[in-house]
This record gives sequence, structure tokens and C-alpha cells, in this order.
Amino acid sequence: MSIFVVPDYKPPLAACVMNEVLELISAESTSTERVLIVPFITRSSSYHHGMEHATKASPVLHGAEIGATTDFTHLLVDGTTKPPTSLQIRSEPIVCLLEMVRVLKMSTVLLVTSGGQQQGKSSTVSDLEVILSTLLILIELFLTGI
Repeated sequence: MSIFVVPDYKPPLAACVMNEVLELISAESTSTERVLIVPFITRSSSYHHGMEHATKASPVLHGAEIGATTDFTHLLVDGTTKPPTSLQIRSEPIVCLLEMVRVLKMSTVLLVTSGGQQQGKSSTVSDLEVILSTLLILIELFLTGI
């Protein structure tokens, strides 16, 4: 398992960085099937308007399969809701990565949730809370899907 945290690089650097990340992942090639899980935390107001079921205690986790699909990607996405049609990803590294995995047909799951909206907390603390909540949701999906 590898975890990459990538800043919001601008073009053309974003494409170069994502290409290097995918090369690193490919170099770690094993006999097991690789699935990329790409978390994305958004602060878009249009995204928040599309989240009727969200509560402060439990963020809504949206999921989409990109590239080749597997039983594992189906399992992950089945436990999430479909992203709103109004969702636009404006993070150049994420957009580059998603285009590359689509072309390479790499099994990928995009997980989208909101973050940084709570007053009195830094966006970093709020984002970490969202990431932790997302991980807990994934663990729950894993345990119930097995």
C-alpha cells in the first residue's frame, strides 16, 4: 500500500507529477491487482447544495469508478452515493490523474466529500477530520462487504 499526498500543482507541473506517481505505482508491481483510491475533499458551494442527506456528524461520501472495474471497486462504490452532476473538480493534479488512469485503464475509485466548512477550526484540522471519517466509512464498507 502506498499513500501519496500531492499539493495543488498547476499545469504543466501537475501532469508531470501525476505521471511520476503512476510510474512509482507501476514500479511496485506485484502479482496482486492494483486499485487506486483517490480521495478528494471539496469546498465547492455547488457541491454542498447537492448534499441533502449530509449531517455535521457524518459527511456524505460519493464514489465513482474510473478505468477498469473490479469486484473490489464495485464493493467500494456500492457503499457510496453517486456524485452530484454539478460536481466539477478544479484540482489540476486530480484531473490529470483521472485522465491518465482512464487512458491506462487502471482500476480507480474516486471518493469525494466536503471539508473545511466548520467555523472555528482551521481547514487543515477540518480536512483531517473528514479524511478520518472517510477512512472509517471505508473500513465499515470493507467489514460489511466481506
